[in-house]
Amino acid sequence: VQFVTGETPQTVIETIKSLVSNEFFPWHLNTVQQVSDFVNILPFDRKTNEATCAIESALLDLLGRYEGKPVIDYFDKTFFTPKIYYSAIIPLGGKEVVNQFCEGIRSLALKQVRVKVDRDFRHNKETLELVRNRLGDSCELTIDPNAIWDSDLAFKHLPLLRDLGVKTVEEPMPREAEGFEDFAKALRDSNIQLMACESAITFDDVKKIVSEKLY
Repeated sequence: VQFVTGETPQTVIETIKSLVSNEFFPWHLNTVQQVSDFVNILPFDRKTNEATCAIESALLDLLGRYEGKPVIDYFDKTFFTPKIYYSAIIPLGGKEVVNQFCEGIRSLALKQVRVKVDRDFRHNKETLELVRNRLGDSCELTIDPNAIWDSDLAFKHLPLLRDLGVKTVEEPMPREAEGFEDFAKALRDSNIQLMACESAITFDDVKKIVSEKLY
């Protein structure tokens, strides 16, 4: 959380204390509309993101327990899906670690896998080739550099991503980084999806990302 929004456990706790002291906090909770009304008056920014989420989750959980309903019943059904797809994450590590995770993924027959990568091209290449070899071509690969690449390193990886059939690249570099737009276009031309993560924290961030049409 601290890497993405700048929040820490200590700042989240202090923010929660401040937010629940708001005069509009629903101390006498009776309806889900009270939760919605309260959350909608809170500031939507990076400094209060996790605290707002924690309060909303706690209120929904409390109301659900009181009414004997699962929290999911309070959500709009527009984007519901009849299927839930589970995926796995392969963390940074050596061959032994990667092999262990691949073995577990194969035993669970998971087909969506996200692989953490870093700035070391050689290590990334070895890891991705090993994962593809162990999990086969039917596995959908996403790579996640956690926004630490620069343009040169991103383009250095591009042929490798094409060759290994990587489906998605998650947040390779900050949106404002030099060369980001060029790399986004290169991914699109290669039929590789670009996924936002650290850049999409607030609704305003999401709206801007949509308007840019780079993801």
